[in-house]
Amino acid sequence: MPQMLVALEFSLARPRQIVIAGKPGAPDTEALLREVRAHFLPDKIVLLADGGRASGGLVNNSRS
Repeated sequence: MPQMLVALEFSLARPRQIVIAGKPGAPDTEALLREVRAHFLPDKIVLLADGGRASGGLVNNSRS
């Protein structure tokens, strides 16, 4: 039953999207990840952008 409530809450709420840019394993990146994990945010989505090829779609290349 508790997992069903978590699933319901996740489907009704807008998830918080948290993007952390940094090198995996670097002290500052790990500090940011620890801070995010220290808070109860059941509807969070965490993405670690390390500047690799897969991160290319995260950059806004539009010109204003």
